[in-house]
Amino acid sequence: MYLQHKFFCSIILLLFIFSIHCFAEESGSGFSFSLDLGLGVESFNEDTNDDGMDDEMVTYQKLVLAPDFGFGKFGIGFELLFHYQFVDSVLTIREEDWVPQDPTFLNILELYLSKFRYLRYGYKGDPLYVKFGSIDDGTIGNGFIMGYYSNTLFLPEKRIFGLGFDVDGALFDFPLIGMETFVGNIVNWNVLGARLYFRPLVFFDIPILNVMEVGGEVVADINPDAYYEDALPDEVLDEFEDAQVVFYDLDVRVPILSNDILTLAVFGDAGTYKFESAGGMLGFGGTLIKFITYGAQARFIGEGFIPNYFNGTYDLFKLGYYINIERMEGASPPPGYVGYLFTLGTGIEGLFTLQFTLDGPFGVVESGNEDNPANYPHLRGTFNLAENVIPGIPGLSVDAVYDKSMLRTFGDLIDPEAAFIQAKVNYKIAPAVISFLYQLTYSAEDEWEITSGLETTISF
Repeated sequence: MYLQHKFFCSIILLLFIFSIHCFAEESGSGFSFSLDLGLGVESFNEDTNDDGMDDEMVTYQKLVLAPDFGFGKFGIGFELLFHYQFVDSVLTIREEDWVPQDPTFLNILELYLSKFRYLRYGYKGDPLYVKFGSIDDGTIGNGFIMGYYSNTLFLPEKRIFGLGFDVDGALFDFPLIGMETFVGNIVNWNVLGARLYFRPLVFFDIPILNVMEVGGEVVADINPDAYYEDALPDEVLDEFEDAQVVFYDLDVRVPILSNDILTLAVFGDAGTYKFESAGGMLGFGGTLIKFITYGAQARFIGEGFIPNYFNGTYDLFKLGYYINIERMEGASPPPGYVGYLFTLGTGIEGLFTLQFTLDGPFGVVESGNEDNPANYPHLRGTFNLAENVIPGIPGLSVDAVYDKSMLRTFGDLIDPEAAFIQAKVNYKIAPAVISFLYQLTYSAEDEWEITSGLETTISF
């Protein structure tokens, strides 16, 4: 499909006019607007002879327009991607960006939902929270089954459109009940989670216990080979035909203290995988003088159970998880153990945040299996640096994630095995922000898979 030059320029002009209108809004209105402009070059293997075979690499210029709007608790962000060429002074746009090759309802839905980066109202923990699009902190309940799940691991090549929706009865002056829900991909509905919770003593004047939450949740992946169908051999793909991962969990959470010096809550979970295996945990956590976060758990894991199954790197390693938990290819069931989880973080609003989570077993789980990650600690660290913190570089900001399993020794902290690293470095030269994204994943083939990108943001 060929789109004319006037049409292409009209889109840019309309966005520009709209940005000027937003900029002209009164500063006290609470309205905000920014526009990301990404420029680059990308090549695709395409069918240039109309014979149904991809036979030639074709290079396109790339333009990404990503307007972002906010008003109070409401926000919406788009990502409009154009691959284009000038052929004999005529502008052509790559058809596959806008017209699905197989125009089924799901393919059309997936293509056009990917034009949204997110649609949000409120924040996690508010009485009403809704977020569509890219989500990198999907958590249900205490996070024992799903904690910080991310559907953004395939960016920038593939954008997945998810949904987080929470509502608390306090919104309607009925704080007895509430719910949390999560969908990793609303097109193929693979990762799903739901939690219903009660405050059974909320109407009684009993300190502490009147705010106690008791909940039940279900988290599942009803399509555990999603995103990897073309990479699996037929004999393995057949084993995934009716595959499902389903966890059930009961949880409790009791806030103990809540003041400016110290907050403290105790919590616990008891979960099961398809009623075939079980695990549980008891823990506590909170904040100290507002800028230190802390937490600790004791975990009691039965044979065949994997805690925090749906985690921050799940979509990258989901095939291995499923093969392990379902004991495919002759694998033994995941062994049971008693373990721990510690979290420690610090931060000052408007400056930086730094948080580490360390979990693992007390002792060795399987002495004869050096390749079992359950034998060793697992570390996840996140770091966010705001602008104007480093003297002499006022426009620099950083967002970074480091996730590392198989920590046998301190030296393994810099070993690439079972590691995931993502960093986004931003440099602002008003009104533009130049961002460099770099992502490294150590694959099962003992090599790094590298994704990188450069984009420019212009804020109005």
